[in-house]
Amino acid sequence: MEKNEWADAVCTVCMECPHNAVLLLCSSHDKGCRPYMCGTSFRYSNCFDQYKKTKANLKCPLCRGQVKGWTIVQPARDGLNLKKRSCMQEKCSFAGTFKELRKHMKKDHPCAQPREIDPAVEMEWLRLEIEEDRNDVMSAYGLESDEEIVRIRSRRNLRPRRENIFLDDIG
Repeated sequence: MEKNEWADAVCTVCMECPHNAVLLLCSSHDKGCRPYMCGTSFRYSNCFDQYKKTKANLKCPLCRGQVKGWTIVQPARDGLNLKKRSCMQEKCSFAGTFKELRKHMKKDHPCAQPREIDPAVEMEWLRLEIEEDRNDVMSAYGLESDEEIVRIRSRRNLRPRRENIFLDDIG
């Protein structure tokens, strides 16, 4: 793997330089999709563990393809861990490599845990996921507007349900 494939990697969850990077292997991996995540403990961002807990059927945060697994690309992990990053604790101005950050956290924030998810950000993410799912359905059916969805729904409601069909109606 060449350095330029991961040099500018950003964790797809926290949007920071990944700590102890883990690479997701999604259905678009062969096409160049490279979603990296922080693979750290609860004391840091813990993005990968949190991501795995979200759903049983994991989707790639970049391409929305099926996640088939994950791997550690050691040169990428080592290179990304050397990049400067800031402490995620409020009102702390520390910046350094991941190794330096680990020492800093043990010394200055021994009981620290990752920040709680901002409910507004979580709701916006959920809204974006719903919108993306809606767009996927519209694309699959070749629809171009919400009005077409409304027409399809109204047609469905007009169709008789299977349990309402009587033997006399069949012929």
